[in-house]
Amino acid sequence: MDKMTFFKQAFAFVTVVFLLSLSSCKSFNKVIGEFSKEDLSADELLDSVAKNVFEYDNVYFKRVFVEIELDGKKLSSRANIYIQKDSSIVISFIPLMGIELYRAKLSKDGLIILDRMNRNVIRTDYKAFSERYLIDLEYSQFESLLTNRVFTYPLNNIKLLNRYSTSYKDSIYSFSSFNKSVSRGTQSFQEINIIPGIYRPLNNVIKLPERNISFQVNYSDFVALNNNSSFPLYISIQGVKGKDYVKVNFNFSSVEVNSEQFISFSIPLSYANKTL
Repeated sequence: MDKMTFFKQAFAFVTVVFLLSLSSCKSFNKVIGEFSKEDLSADELLDSVAKNVFEYDNVYFKRVFVEIELDGKKLSSRANIYIQKDSSIVISFIPLMGIELYRAKLSKDGLIILDRMNRNVIRTDYKAFSERYLIDLEYSQFESLLTNRVFTYPLNNIKLLNRYSTSYKDSIYSFSSFNKSVSRGTQSFQEINIIPGIYRPLNNVIKLPERNISFQVNYSDFVALNNNSSFPLYISIQGVKGKDYVKVNFNFSSVEVNSEQFISFSIPLSYANKTL
């Protein structure tokens, strides 16, 4: 075989593989451009946000690229994520070699991590998790965070938005609130920015000035799903406390609403118990 024939066949092979890879990827219609502002009252804005909330019984994210940066140390991994509404979030971390290293489950009771490499099961509650990772969120806030739903802080209830101030600036609607928690004895500020037209969160910012804590979630690359709802393919989370910080990025390639696929979670009897 001469070199020219070899190169032609190699090029043809690469082209076929490339086309097959494109056909196997789930296509999305990008939500493009800015939406014109409607002259909405505070009540009308609340109603629009409530009507356009992301609805699901379950959602399955396949081949998610997850990046984690904690105090200067960076880790990245592929993952599959399954969310059962108002129940649990299961995350399977699978590096490039295709072998699962960790499987984690978040529920209303707390967080459980299966360490496949060391055959350990790690359990913790959200209080211990927040002390280590800067901010005290409960399960419903984590689920809302990953599904581009509005969440309020410190208590999570969309009806509490009627107590927030509303404004319109830089082509974005905003809800803002300044609270003092009697139980925590701390003040907190929250701002939720809403995209006109689709009425979904663009970002959610929480600040606890007395504890020198800030927490922010940003959403981008919105696409139209098959059920006509919009969803961001990129979620960026950042928590800062003084000089300490944590960043987590989720880059989604597949979003299946009310999927038949799921990720099971069971704890092997041979695993040793650990605490975070």
